[in-house]
Amino acid sequence: MDTKGKEFAKKMLIHQKMQKKRKNEEVLNYMEELKQAQTNKAINENKFMNLLKLNNNIAISLTKAARCIYPVLCSFADFETDDVFHVPITKIASLCGLRPSTVRRGIDNLRENDIVEVKIRHQGKRHFYQYKVKFVRKNDIENMKGKFYPFYESLITSGLWSRLSVRAKVLYLTMRETSEFDHEFYDSYEFLNDMEKKYKPDEFANRKWEVCRLTDNELCSIARIDRKNIKYVFDELEKHKLIDLHGFKGNMQVYLRPEKHNSAVPLSP
Repeated sequence: MDTKGKEFAKKMLIHQKMQKKRKNEEVLNYMEELKQAQTNKAINENKFMNLLKLNNNIAISLTKAARCIYPVLCSFADFETDDVFHVPITKIASLCGLRPSTVRRGIDNLRENDIVEVKIRHQGKRHFYQYKVKFVRKNDIENMKGKFYPFYESLITSGLWSRLSVRAKVLYLTMRETSEFDHEFYDSYEFLNDMEKKYKPDEFANRKWEVCRLTDNELCSIARIDRKNIKYVFDELEKHKLIDLHGFKGNMQVYLRPEKHNSAVPLSP
């Protein structure tokens, strides 16, 4: 091997070592972020964000990973301004329960569907990513009624979002996007033992759950879940008290946050 060949081989070896080192550092960071996400004690159970109700075409065009990542990115965005923000890939990965490489592909998919903007910023030899994500901010609420739904950040910060399977996360989002509030059904179940008490319109912000009336086939089509697996996904969501089937065919209760936390602080309209 001539001198040029030896120099090239040496450079390639150094490059490979650097890549391996960066990958190892990324894995270590991911594990540390995951550990922190699962042991986080400072959980604000009252904070929520208004996620866009994705139409079926967009929902189907997004990968499952992209759908899982969307609420996590929104949790880092400012509710009032549309400023860009930075969050490490390893942090997003830990909160989603996904690998960093899967998160990168998921963010690319969100960008391709115009849900997230990605900007690269350089700092010396290093670079980092900044994001701008679409969701319903404070000034948009009045004009966007019916096009968004509240999503409690405690689902993420408690570590629950990272523990749920990808299919469970996607099915929960699909059910939340397509659920509605039925005050008569709410009365019949929530106030069953107190016939004198009835739902009042000004109590809408305090609702614990809504009703999803899509068929299993419709849910599977939007969430892209195999029909034979949906029972296991339902079981997982019920285990974590995010839904309650109760045997009410066509009237599945979908909780705005885990059932045990349903002494919710009112949601602003």
